[in-house]
Amino acid sequence: MKSFPHSTRNYWRNQILALGLSLAAAGTAHAQAESSVVIAGKDG
Repeated sequence: MKSFPHSTRNYWRNQILALGLSLAAAGTAHAQAESSVVIAGKDG
């Protein structure tokens, strides 16, 4: 572990960034699904 401190730090930073991106994508998809339901309700 002591031989690769930078690699470990980069790994965790990338993991956190990837998690943030997936959460943001999920939030966007959820918001789009909700707006689609609202639009469908108005049409019906």
